[in-house]
Amino acid sequence: MRLRDQVALITGAASGMAAAQARLFASEGAAVCVADINEVGGRQVASEIIEGGGKAIFASLDVTDASQWAEVVSATEREFGSLTALCNNAGANFRVSFDDQTEEMWHTVMNIGLTGAFLGIKAAVPAMRRAGGGAIVNMGSLASTRSGGGSPAYGASKMGMVGLTQSAAKSYA
Repeated sequence: MRLRDQVALITGAASGMAAAQARLFASEGAAVCVADINEVGGRQVASEIIEGGGKAIFASLDVTDASQWAEVVSATEREFGSLTALCNNAGANFRVSFDDQTEEMWHTVMNIGLTGAFLGIKAAVPAMRRAGGGAIVNMGSLASTRSGGGSPAYGASKMGMVGLTQSAAKSYA
């Protein structure tokens, strides 16, 4: 119960690592907002947490929309009383060569992975201040430190996440 009395908003939590993170946080005592654009998967993860005795809600969230961020943060605070953790996991990738990566693919990866995290931090910090503090986890990958030859937008996004994380840490520490 290391996360007892904590409230986490986890993006991309309808599947994959973020869904596992939501289940783990709940098993450690956190109340969890399962946030994702995938409503079916997100509701399923939230239901599994509740059925397992945890506290969870689902919130539909397009991480590229600042107004939706504001709504989801407010909904989380209304339901659980505060917000003390933000986990930016939402992301996109197109596993293609540099030559085959289109400008549209580039913008999709950057907007979801990097701009989405930026908007999430901006939306969550005021709530964390109201709660008396909090923690932000921005999901990286091996591409955060050593990008490969394929999927240039993904590598740039993950390296950018390191810079965004450092900037946020220095701004809000």
